[in-house]
Amino acid sequence: MKGFTTVCVFTIAITVSLAIDEAAKKKAINTFNKCKEQHPITDAELEQIKKHEGLPSSQNAKCLAKCMLTEGNILKDGKYKTDIAIAFTETLHSDNAEEAEKARQVVEHCASTVGTDVGSDACEYAYKMAQCGYSKAKEIGLEKPEWE
Repeated sequence: MKGFTTVCVFTIAITVSLAIDEAAKKKAINTFNKCKEQHPITDAELEQIKKHEGLPSSQNAKCLAKCMLTEGNILKDGKYKTDIAIAFTETLHSDNAEEAEKARQVVEHCASTVGTDVGSDACEYAYKMAQCGYSKAKEIGLEKPEWE
């Protein structure tokens, strides 16, 4: 897995990572596995993510996205931390300025479109951010993360 995290990171993962060093890669995998234990998704949902065929919409998938964003400190104190999300994407794309700029555009667009107040349902909020990130990344041609 070379991401799964802007999008994950779903906003993290799905919309951000290609150039990720081994330590960051391992941390992302461990975070994903931890969140997946807490919010199990089906094999079919996992394949959907791996194949970039959209985002699963089950409650566990939504809460897995929230968990990933929370673990990355992107969701904190009821807010989406745009500055942390941007810093994360810049780190992931440190060797490719063009992709880093695209990832930044995704984060800024979604923070503006969805907003930064999480509201009463953090899982639903994370899912909306993931949907936004997935769509915007596809629209502007941000390279897809590769899964191992």
